[in-house]
Amino acid sequence: MSIKSLTRALTLSGAFTIAATALPALVMSSAARADSISPAAYSNTLGIGGSATITKTVTITKGSPTSALVDVLFLTDTTGSMSSAISGVRTQFSSIVSDLSGLGNVAFGTAQYKDVGDTPVYQLSQNITTTTSLVQTAINSYSAGGGGDLPEAGLYALQQAAGAGWRSGSTRFIVWTGDAPAHDKLFGVDKNVALAALNAANIKVIGLSQTSGPGLDSAFSGSQTGQAGDIANASAGQASFIAGGTGGSFFNSATASQIESIVQSAITSSFNTYSKVCIDSSGAPAGVLVTHDACISGSFDRSIDRSFDFTTTFTGAAAGTYDFDIAGTVDGGAVAFEKDHIVVTSVPEPSTYAMMALGLAAVGFLARRRRQDV
Repeated sequence: MSIKSLTRALTLSGAFTIAATALPALVMSSAARADSISPAAYSNTLGIGGSATITKTVTITKGSPTSALVDVLFLTDTTGSMSSAISGVRTQFSSIVSDLSGLGNVAFGTAQYKDVGDTPVYQLSQNITTTTSLVQTAINSYSAGGGGDLPEAGLYALQQAAGAGWRSGSTRFIVWTGDAPAHDKLFGVDKNVALAALNAANIKVIGLSQTSGPGLDSAFSGSQTGQAGDIANASAGQASFIAGGTGGSFFNSATASQIESIVQSAITSSFNTYSKVCIDSSGAPAGVLVTHDACISGSFDRSIDRSFDFTTTFTGAAAGTYDFDIAGTVDGGAVAFEKDHIVVTSVPEPSTYAMMALGLAAVGFLARRRRQDV
């Protein structure tokens, strides 16, 4: 039945309101399109020293990405007051996995922290993996306990988590859940040291300040870290400083029941705008030299499709057959891949033959001149 016939039938049955609601979905529904690189595959045969130049076009599509490489690490305070929040992360984790699956290739990991004198002070419980059952098992093992004085090991934990096993080329997030601020310089890590480590690893932090304590952004005094020679106090605004400094987001009064909705919204919406589009050829083998235009920077959003052209040159360096990927990246995270197949032969390029011929001709000419001059 055509849309026009369906509308007429519904109108006659007194159901025009339903038709009016349904029609936009019928007209507008379409499969989500992934970000892409064109051409999607490229093949060529080059001699050593020979080169070929093409244009690679990176297209960033309207709406949320569907082909992004995304890593998410849950970092949870597991001290005594965090029982409700731990339960929230545990029960909502599978729903978060489902919520974010449409972004593309999404992997997860989990870590916990407590305080000096506790075990563990910090622990990477499960490294980044696409096997989400392993992450769920690690989260299930968490229990609330310890903590000592009110400030905890949050900043130290963030600095440590920056060194987790992030996948190359991924867009990276730490979901930081806690209800108390951090000691200002635990083991030498203050907010500036933590921020530098996070930015060096290109990680955005989403801070979820739980209502079971004074909050991640509060200021409080402590005492127990004197044994380690650290500053015991916690200054105000740590979490908002970290979240803002990494390009993430901070939620000052997130309850345990809101974890899923906040994480889904914060991570998805972080892709709405971007400022740098690049070609990443770091995966090219040594036998093929790949050069291309520099990154394109600006203020962009996903309200429309946008295309970015990069002149790319392949040069044969060593004989062999090479298959490799080149990525299109947005703000450092890969969103599209294309495959290259380059055969480099040991036979010099025709241009090399031409130069040799010219050289030989010049030698012959000079030899004839010498004979004529004698």
